Amino acid sequence: MTKTELLELLKNGENSGVEFKRDDVENHELAKELVAFLNLEGGVVLLGIEDDGTVSGTSRPNLEEWVAELCRTKIEPPIVPHLSWVREVEPGKDVLIVRVSQGPDKPYGRIHNNRRTYFIRVGSTSREASREELERTFQASGRVQYGSEARAGSTFDAFDLRRLRDYFTRVLKVPTPKDDDLLAWERLLEHRRPHGRVRWPARGNRRRHAPVRKRAGQVSPSIGDSGGLLSWHRPGLWNSR
Repeated sequence: MTKTELLELLKNGENSGVEFKRDDVENHELAKELVAFLNLEGGVVLLGIEDDGTVSGTSRPNLEEWVAELCRTKIEPPIVPHLSWVREVEPGKDVLIVRVSQGPDKPYGRIHNNRRTYFIRVGSTSREASREELERTFQASGRVQYGSEARAGSTFDAFDLRRLRDYFTRVLKVPTPKDDDLLAWERLLEHRRPHGRVRWPARGNRRRHAPVRKRAGQVSPSIGDSGGLLSWHRPGLWNSR
């Protein structure tokens, strides 16, 4: 980005693809803005700019490394941003351009205080996605199969045992229990999972809950961080009845 292009952005103000930030912004706040851009169509954060477009410049040591680190640790899945400088925008004041494209692995979440939060960009504001918006984002990215629904109250018989056994032996290369050894199957499903695990009810309640939908390795958008079931997301492992 040239100085002329930067000054034009400052003149036009923040919008759905441009955000101004001082370089003393907290890492989780910058991660929030980047996540919102990733979940829309991409955008740029101009570090060293006040909210009103005034150039304040940058003074944080090792700023590029700091940005790269938060993109690795505060954003899930991690990303590699495009970083570039515009020097001497005003005498002695430099601006760092942090650019991200539309993410190929949407939706992206910000990790903060051991919680994953999904944000979207609406105009010049980044806000938390609603449940419906998040569901649509998962569906649009192909991360959720429409048939992968929760089946509360299902029993172990809901599994297609032949396909389940084939998956463990042929794909995971692990031995499987006898068909009627439900406790052994329970342990296997809890500890040997391709994309999560099946969480069973308390011991003594023999009703089983089938998997809920979820992105590989992540908490389902339909249950968020409030707890609930994690899923097995393997097509064909359930009986069709």
